[in-house]
Amino acid sequence: MMPTAEMRLLDLLQVTDRSFPTGSFVHSGGLEWLATQSWFDLEDTLRLRLREQLARLDLVFVLHAYTQAPEMLDHEYDARLISREARDASAQVGRQLLRNASDLFQDPDLKSFATCAPHAHQPIVFGLVARALDLPDEFAGLAYAFQAVRGQVSAAQRLVRLGQTEAQRLLHRLKPAMQEAVAQAATIPLAATGGFCPVLDIAAMGHECQAVRLFVS
Repeated sequence: MMPTAEMRLLDLLQVTDRSFPTGSFVHSGGLEWLATQSWFDLEDTLRLRLREQLARLDLVFVLHAYTQAPEMLDHEYDARLISREARDASAQVGRQLLRNASDLFQDPDLKSFATCAPHAHQPIVFGLVARALDLPDEFAGLAYAFQAVRGQVSAAQRLVRLGQTEAQRLLHRLKPAMQEAVAQAATIPLAATGGFCPVLDIAAMGHECQAVRLFVS
């Protein structure tokens, strides 16, 4: 029996819940280093990440995972990540997501990729999981964008003075930017992907050199 739309929604909610075991909560994406800079502004940083990194890189690969070979996408995405910490974090989270989603949903494409994935980067795995759940690719993009931003906001709550109420207000303000990022990603061919945002790359590299770190990346 095919899963109903309601069941697919429940599956998506489970996979994107913060309690789902991917280990993403230990990564800040360089935010820990950025928070030490006098010019740091959280909302500006998140809008920059949505516009220059998610829209032009991650989300393009999430959407292409619906139609293209995941092994090829995995190699392509790995080649576009400049910092080693970003590559390691994406692969760690992606592999845990792939392992646990394969166990839950028993999808042959997920199980096949789990045996041959070169890196199992997070955007490719997320796209494959969403495809396995028979979700529209736009929903997959929005869910990925929201999850990525929510993770950054959660990290910020441990790094700066950001209360729960303001954190939710910030997430809500950023929803239009999430929609715009997904819409932009849908127009970008794979050959044109590659977010150019040096400050985020520097943040990822700078994090590795910090004497005291709360997060892995």
